[in-house]
Amino acid sequence: MKVLMILILFAMVALSNNDKNIEILSIDENNDSVELNWILNPPQMVYSPSIFLKNKEINSKNIASQKTSIFFLVDTSLSMRGALSKGINPLLKNIINNLNSKRHNYAIAGFDKNLNIIKNFKDNFYLYSDTIDNLKVQGSRTELYRLSLDAISELKKQDTTRKILIMISDGDFEDTTYNVDNLIDEAKKNKIKILSFAYLESVKIQGIQKPALKTNGKMWIANKKTHKMKKGFIAELLPYFDNGGIVTFNKKTFSSTFLGTEELLLSIKTLSDDILEKKFTIQVAKKQKEIEKKGFKWNDYFAFILLLVAFLLGAIFIVLLKKDKKIDKRKVKKIIAILIDERGNKYEIWKNITSIGKAKDNDIVILASYISNYHAKIVYKYNKFSIFDRNSTNGIGVNLPAIREGNSKITQSKLKDGDKIYLGPIELKFQKNLI
Repeated sequence: MKVLMILILFAMVALSNNDKNIEILSIDENNDSVELNWILNPPQMVYSPSIFLKNKEINSKNIASQKTSIFFLVDTSLSMRGALSKGINPLLKNIINNLNSKRHNYAIAGFDKNLNIIKNFKDNFYLYSDTIDNLKVQGSRTELYRLSLDAISELKKQDTTRKILIMISDGDFEDTTYNVDNLIDEAKKNKIKILSFAYLESVKIQGIQKPALKTNGKMWIANKKTHKMKKGFIAELLPYFDNGGIVTFNKKTFSSTFLGTEELLLSIKTLSDDILEKKFTIQVAKKQKEIEKKGFKWNDYFAFILLLVAFLLGAIFIVLLKKDKKIDKRKVKKIIAILIDERGNKYEIWKNITSIGKAKDNDIVILASYISNYHAKIVYKYNKFSIFDRNSTNGIGVNLPAIREGNSKITQSKLKDGDKIYLGPIELKFQKNLI
């Protein structure tokens, strides 16, 4: 009986630990697929994960083909002189010797107050030996966080599933623009994991430990005298490069059967044949045929109504815009001449025939007792202007008043720029405006 109780207790603990060993980092959903970003803690090498819905396996993407980008950011300030030659350079060669060109891509940069990239992601994978020897001690000051953000900018450009920044430093920094929280926020936003290698007796652990812990990474501390990492370090580090990944699967295969909130099971088999499982939920989209079966619901038609309202508002806007264009059509006409009265009021001439009078249907309306309803007209033809009397009571005149003793009444006259036009006793200056 005691043995049975112990076995049951052991099984419960094992199941509980299995659940905690998988961390769901994010789930991005749309109408047809789900993208699941997951990680194992502690890291382990795994086969492709499986996803089950009500005991039915859903086809998902194989993570074995997914690639990891790794950026090695190495502190080359004066304080790292001993660690660089004795510990860091040999360690980097050892790590890269264990990478696989089909699954891993990497870049290396030294830094003090500037970033010195000695191998880009696009460079040949097998350049590591000579490249690492180019890491040399340089300045004394280090801007750790600003240059880490520059390294993240390079990682963001890589089209790989996993992205890792490895910070190799004593944690000392002289940043004034950025701090550790800026680095953590940017790494989280871009799903970048940070791993830290700490060196020297005076290491400021918080400077490089906090970014690692906050991004599901880890920090290792080298021996203070030998600058070597502990035995078994490589075996502990390498699983981080292949840990977790993006799993995508299609919801079309079951969305017509299962609707609303559904519980899924992520099942992962490790290389040691352990089975790790984690449950999570998604919202399965409703299909149109299901909506038709259930009848009208306001929420189902909300998007359509919103689209219809937007269409109607757009149509109204276009009509108003066209109306405004019609109203303003006169304003876009070229003004060919101007009449200016004694008070400085201006009357624009923009037609070939412009009528002047007291009646409101004239092109130029002048309300005065001496002006007839249809007093005169100005004609523009063959680039020349002329004025004609329209049988007005008080007549017209050009450079001479219309009402003058002994002055015979004129019926028409040519106009030139600067002429004075008289409508009865009212004087108007004629001014051309031709381009």
